[in-house]
Amino acid sequence: MVVATKGGLRLEGDCLVRDAGRRLLCEGVEYSLHALGTDYIDLYQVHWPDPHTPPEETAGALAEMVTEGRILHVGVSNYDVPQMRELG
Repeated sequence: MVVATKGGLRLEGDCLVRDAGRRLLCEGVEYSLHALGTDYIDLYQVHWPDPHTPPEETAGALAEMVTEGRILHVGVSNYDVPQMRELG
């Protein structure tokens, strides 16, 4: 079994907003760990590119959580190739 989940969206009023900032990603992982009853997530994906957060911030937060062992692998969905390259 592989535990996979996505993050990077937050509710603002009645709208979903793309937010791949460090704070929201870290909070999302902590929430998922608790909700799933596990110590780590096999695959954590950023759901959508966030035009308001620098890719370096997103990539840095994900790398930090991998180093800490909270997530094992990172991925993205709805990113095109240039956006994936920006994440490094």
